[in-house]
Amino acid sequence: MNIDDMDLNLLRALDALILERSVSRAAERVELSQPAMSNALRRLRALLDDQLLVRSGNQMVPTPRALEIQPVVRSALDELSNALFGTADFDPRHHTAPITIATTDGDVSKFGANLHRQLSEAGVKAPLRFINLDPTYAQTLLESGAVSLAVGAIDMAPETLQQMRLDDETFCCVMRNDHKLAGHELSLDNYLASEHILVAPMGGAPRGMIDSALEREGHVRRIALVVPSFLAALELTQSTNLLATLPAKMVAKWSNVAKLHVTKPDYLRIGIRMRAFWHERFGKSPFHIWLRQELYKAYKAGSK
Repeated sequence: MNIDDMDLNLLRALDALILERSVSRAAERVELSQPAMSNALRRLRALLDDQLLVRSGNQMVPTPRALEIQPVVRSALDELSNALFGTADFDPRHHTAPITIATTDGDVSKFGANLHRQLSEAGVKAPLRFINLDPTYAQTLLESGAVSLAVGAIDMAPETLQQMRLDDETFCCVMRNDHKLAGHELSLDNYLASEHILVAPMGGAPRGMIDSALEREGHVRRIALVVPSFLAALELTQSTNLLATLPAKMVAKWSNVAKLHVTKPDYLRIGIRMRAFWHERFGKSPFHIWLRQELYKAYKAGSK
C-alpha cells in the first residue's frame, strides 16, 4: 500500500465504520449514501489487506487490525481539523489517552464521582486519574499535557495558565463531639490556645492560608500535626484533641461528619476561590474545551 492511495474521505469512513460497526450507521454519521460507504469499505479492505469488519452473529465486529489503527486515525483527523480550522467535532468516545487531573483529595470528594459518572455516560473508555496538586510543578505538567487540568485554590498562577472559576468556599473548624470546646462558642483565644492539624498535600512549611490570615492580624496558632490529606485530618479529629480548619463544603460531604462538632466562627470567614487551570496551549483544544465543561458541571453539582 502507498499512502498516496489513501484520501481524507477514506480515513473518515474508516473511523465511522469502526465506531458504528454498521455500514448504514457509518454512512449516516459522515453523510454518505449507503452504497458509497460500502464502496469505501471495499477500498479500505483492499488498501489495508484486512477485512476490518467481520460478521459475528447478527452484528459486525472490528478485527484486531481495525481496533489497532482506529485511535491513530481518530487522533490524526482531530489534529488535522484543529490545525486547519481551530476546532474539531469532538466525540468523547474516541478519546483513549488517560485523563489526568491534579487536585486534592478534598476536591476529589466533591466532584470525582460526578465527573466519573458523566464521562461513563458519554461513552468515554479512557481512565480518569487524579494526582496530588503541587503548585510548584503544575505549570510544567500542564504545559507538557501530562496533566489536563489542575483544580484548587492557587493564588498566584503564571500568565501562561488560563483559568475558570468553579466555586467559592469558606472555612469551618471541626473537632470531636466530646471535645471540651464542643457545644460552646469557639472564641479566638481558645482557638489559638488549642493544638491544630494542618493539611499540606505536598509537605512544606507548617503554615497555610489560615495561618497567613491570622498572622496579618498579629496571631499565631499552634500546629501540632501536619498531614497530606483532608480526609486524614477529618479522621484524626475523631480520636485526638486536635482541631482542624477545613473547607466547609468538603466537610459537609464527608460521610462521618455527624461524628464531629462543626463550627464557623467569624474570624474563620476567609474566602477560598476554587478554580480550574490549564495551559494556554490547550485553550482551543476540542478535548480540553469539552473536559472543562464536564468538570464545571461535576464541580457545581458536588458543591451544593
